[in-house]
Amino acid sequence: MSAAKKVRSALKSIKAELPSDVELVESSNTTDVIEQTVLEVVSSVVKGALLAIAVLLFFLRSFKSTIIIGLSIPISVCITLFLMYFQGITINMISMAGMLLGIGMLVDNSIVVLENIFSYTQKGA
Repeated sequence: MSAAKKVRSALKSIKAELPSDVELVESSNTTDVIEQTVLEVVSSVVKGALLAIAVLLFFLRSFKSTIIIGLSIPISVCITLFLMYFQGITINMISMAGMLLGIGMLVDNSIVVLENIFSYTQKGA
C-alpha cells in the first residue's frame, strides 16, 4: 500500500511536467479495496472478540473465567503480530483469515480447559 501511495504522489509531479495536451490517468488501483477489506477484517475481529466474551460471560457465569479467556485473545493477537513483524510476514487477507481462525480455536480450547478445571474442582481435586 505504501508503494501505491508513492506512485500516486509521483503521478502528481509527473502531471505537472507533462504538456497540456497529454493526460495521465490512473486506470486501475486495487489498494483502496484491499485497505478497506483489511479494515473490515480488523473490525470483525474486534466485534467477534467482544461477542465471544459476552457469550462466555452469559454461559459460564464467572467473571474470573471470562477475564482469563478475554485477556488471552488480545495477548495472543499481539504476540502473533509481534512475531509476524520480526519474521517479515505481511498482514494480508490470508494472514488475517488465519488469525480469525486462530482466535476461534483459542476460545474453543480455553472453554474446554476451563470446563476440565471446573469438573476436577467439583470432584475435589
